[in-house]
Amino acid sequence: MTWTMHFGYLDDKDILDTTIFVKENDRSYLAIAIFQGKMKSVFKKDKDKLYKRLSNPMTMTPSWVKDFISSNTVLKRFDQNAQTRELGEYLKEYSNG
Repeated sequence: MTWTMHFGYLDDKDILDTTIFVKENDRSYLAIAIFQGKMKSVFKKDKDKLYKRLSNPMTMTPSWVKDFISSNTVLKRFDQNAQTRELGEYLKEYSNG
């Protein structure tokens, strides 16, 4: 599965925008705000509820991803649960080209 990167908010109550990764599943979208430790899953029919608070997908290059995941702070975030580990593995593979 492919992940896309956005800036924005997961919830209307959030006051700071953050880096959010989104993956399209069979019936839903999964969004992870990696620095806030938050996740949100919405059904495809409700995708506007998620995407109205997100930017258009940002461009990720292998070198940018390599720099992003090399931070110890970010590496610790990927060990939170199965979804963040999946995102971490995807980004590691992506950074290798």
